[in-house]
Amino acid sequence: SGKYHGKGKFNFGNNDENLENYDGYWLNGKLNGIGSYFYQNGDRYIGEFKENKKNGHGKYIWVNGNEYVGEFYNDIISGFGILTKANGSKFIGEFNDGITWEGIFYDVNGHLRMEILNGEKIK
Repeated sequence: SGKYHGKGKFNFGNNDENLENYDGYWLNGKLNGIGSYFYQNGDRYIGEFKENKKNGHGKYIWVNGNEYVGEFYNDIISGFGILTKANGSKFIGEFNDGITWEGIFYDVNGHLRMEILNGEKIK
C-alpha cells in the first residue's frame, strides 16, 4: 500500500546532503524493530524502535562522548540502564521519564559518589 515495510535504509535529506539516516526495519511506513539512526548533529542510536520512537533496549551515543545503554519508552530513557559520561563517571540504575530514579553514581575512578532513591539523593 505504498508504505515502507521490512528491512531497508532511508536517507533523510537531499541528493547533496544526507541530514540523517536510518537503517533497520519498517512496519506500515514507520520505524519498527531493530535499527540504527544517525542524527544530523552527530548523535546516534542503535536499538529497538516502535511506531517511529525509541522503544525497548538500545544504545544512544551523544556527539559529546556521553553514552547510555539500557531501556527506552516512547523516545525517553526509562527503565534500567547505564549512563556513562565522556569523563568516565557513570550512573547505574533505574531511570523514570529521563530522570535518574534509583541507583548509584560512580566517579571517574569507580568510587561511589552518591545514591539515588525515588529521584532523591540519599548519600
